[in-house]
Amino acid sequence: QFQQSPEAINLIFQQVLISRAQFEANLHGKSIDSDFRDDMQQLLHPDIKWDFDLAFNTVNSKIIECLPGESWQGA
Repeated sequence: QFQQSPEAINLIFQQVLISRAQFEANLHGKSIDSDFRDDMQQLLHPDIKWDFDLAFNTVNSKIIECLPGESWQGA
């Protein structure tokens, strides 16, 4: 199972040429795209049970909120 600390992800994010707001906006767009949701499910082993919304909320609260920069002011 992949596990990475929010601090390590933050260090990696700082090397990427995209703002936190752009990242959040992009991720939000994916979260409401049924094709993206279906694609994500297809990447997982059939025995793995997961909830897209729970995973999305966890990424937002545990990782994205820790990233530097202004947050996205969209929906």
